[in-house]
Order: sequence, then C-alpha cells, then structure tokens
Amino acid sequence: MSTNRRRIAITGLGVIAPNAIGKDRFETALFSGQSGIRSISVPADSGPPCYVEARIADFSPSEYWGPRSRKVGKSLSRVSQFAVACSQMALEDAGIELSQLDPRRTGLCYGTTVGKQDFSDDAVRFYTSGAPGLEPSAWTEFPPHAPASHIATILGFSGPIATISAGCCTGLMVTDWAAQRIATGRLDTALVGSCDSLLSPLILAGFGAGGLLTKRSDPATASRPYDLHRDGLVPGEAAGALVLESLQSALDRNAPIYAEYLGFDSAVDLSGPRERTRNGQGLCRAIRGALDNAGLAPNQIDCINSHGLSHPVLDLIETQGFKEALGRAAYSVAITSIKPMTGACFAADGILQTISSCLILDKGEIPPILNLKTPDPDCDLDYVTKPRVARVNVVLTNTRAIGGANAVVLLGRVDRGTS
Repeated sequence: MSTNRRRIAITGLGVIAPNAIGKDRFETALFSGQSGIRSISVPADSGPPCYVEARIADFSPSEYWGPRSRKVGKSLSRVSQFAVACSQMALEDAGIELSQLDPRRTGLCYGTTVGKQDFSDDAVRFYTSGAPGLEPSAWTEFPPHAPASHIATILGFSGPIATISAGCCTGLMVTDWAAQRIATGRLDTALVGSCDSLLSPLILAGFGAGGLLTKRSDPATASRPYDLHRDGLVPGEAAGALVLESLQSALDRNAPIYAEYLGFDSAVDLSGPRERTRNGQGLCRAIRGALDNAGLAPNQIDCINSHGLSHPVLDLIETQGFKEALGRAAYSVAITSIKPMTGACFAADGILQTISSCLILDKGEIPPILNLKTPDPDCDLDYVTKPRVARVNVVLTNTRAIGGANAVVLLGRVDRGTS
C-alpha cells in the first residue's frame, strides 16, 4: 500500500433522473430549470398521502444497455434496471473498458434502500397463492445489495464489491468508500453509485404518516426549498453512477475530468422534523470535518449544492448548520438545490447532487432553485434563484438521512496541467 495519498478524479458520469436521462440531457435540464415533477395518477378512493411525484418516464432498458445486459434485463427490478443502465453510461463516459483493467484493483460500491419497491405486491401474492405465487427471482431482488450484484454480474466486475444503504446519504458514502481506497493505493479505479424507486403506495403512505410529504397538488410549484410557504418534499426515483480514479491516471490517459474529490465527513444531529431544536450541529460537525479532511477554510467554498428538501423544519436546520460551520463566510456562498427539478429521490439524492456538482464545476454555472418566491426570513443566505455564471473552484454537497445522519463531500475544479 502506498504511504502517499493519491489525488482522486471523477472521470465518468451516468444519470437517470426524473427530468432527464443521460449526462448531456441532465445537464441541459439542470441549467435550464426543467422539472421532472408530475401529478400522481391514482384512484380517487385510495387516499394518496400526496398528489405529486417525480417518476421517470420513457425509460427503456434496451435503449441504454449493452448486449450482456439485454439477456437478463427483464428479470430485474425497476431499481436494478436503473442501476445497471446508469453504470454502463458512467463507464462509457469515462472511456473505461473493464476487460482492460486489473479486476483486483477495480472496485464497485453501489447502494439503495431496498432492491425492489413493490414488495407489498409480492406480499399480496403470497397471502393469496402462497409461495407458488412469487416469481423465482423475488428473493434476489429485495436486498439492498441487489443492484450491486447485478451490476457486477452483467457488466463484468470481479474485484472488491460493497453495498451501502444509508438513506439520502448513500450516494456520498459510496463515493467516499472508493475515494479512500484509491487515495491509499488499494484500488486504481472504482465505479460507485446509488438508486431508489420508493414510489409504491405502501412506502408513500409511510412517508405521509411521518409528515414528510407536500400536500400541494400543482407539480410546477410543489417543491420550494427555503421558501416561506414550503410544506414538504416531493417523492421521486432516480439512479446515478460515477467513475473515480487517480488524478494522475486520468491525466495520463487524457480522460474527461469533471472534478477532484477533496474531502468527506459525516455526523449525526438530534434535531428532527418534529423537534424545536434547530441548531444543525450534526451538519456543522460534518462540514467542519470535511473541511479539515480537505485542508480547506470556510471562505474557500464557492457553492453549496444543498439537500434542500422543501421541508418546513429541515430547511431551517440545514440553514443553521451552514451558519454554524462557516460563520460569516456562509453569507458569501452561493447555495442551490436541485430538488424542485428531481424531487427527493432518497438513496439517489446524494449521487444526483454529486453529479450536478461535477457539472457546476465543469460548466462554470450554478443552476437555480425553482419556486423560491418568498424567502423564509430565517433562511437568509445567498440562495440562487436564477442560473448564475460563476467560476466555481470548490463545491460543498450535503445530504441528510432520516434519523439525523448528515454527510458532506467537497469537490474541486481541476485545470489541465495539474498533477
């Protein structure tokens, strides 16, 4: 193992989001403010806990998969189909051929909440018909490890593999899993990502019972982070994937370099959606830890790609966490949230935010927070409401999972010639 920590580059992006499929289309949608939130079409007597969602439309696995994928694609759950497709996109974007890499030094870490969203349907089939009513592959689709196992089998990974299931923090944690191993020389290349599709009636009812979902029926204005009239999140589904490798490797092969991975940390706070304590101490500790890890000062952050759920309490906790961690510098940082375009996609949130942070660094533009019309007086930082051209050198991305876990990743701009 190397005693010197290697610098790490992100060289491949794959994305399947409610507002666009594919990196290029996602970039266009992101900076033009295109939303993927739509009305839910459900029977009137079902009593939906919400009326809007960010569901992916027009996804055809055969359009995005290679020959090996098509042979088994129909047997996979929806979330695993997303995972395999976006993973293949990321490898192609990075110009990576797995067959040419040392499998012992090529890692895979992918995460989700549950491998199959419609397990309630399987339960009904079981109670109606017993075990014969279930599909033979049912047991392989339920675990959170299902997407990673399918990616490995279909795309040809045979080296180190891991699964992380940490709610909305999953996408940031899988990325750090790879970064630590590349930095210390245990791996040379890694594919990471996360996905979720938690739009079944049972799961949505659970979120509704917890008071997390918006009650708004207009999809165009339902998600409104930091707005005085926000009332809850819009549920969505998505998947994303990244390729990480050493910066020197990326430079040597003239690969696209979207960002340099600078630092990470996580922490838990005790402030919840129903609590009056709103000091954001968990987020504060995670931000300070990530800054220490990266060797950066608060005033070196140019942009925050925030979790921004559009929740009445959680947005306040987040804002206070920024202020506690960054001090006066918090008022000079441009803050955005992509949730009004993608919805809250749970385990996929962090990876979508990381991908959009890469695009912010690469494009030199910050996407807007849609629907922020009447700012909450307690959310008084520099929230971006129109596309903003800016030279961004460092982006902070943060997520928060149910239970108060916070994760923070810092990404930096890379200029060619840097090594």
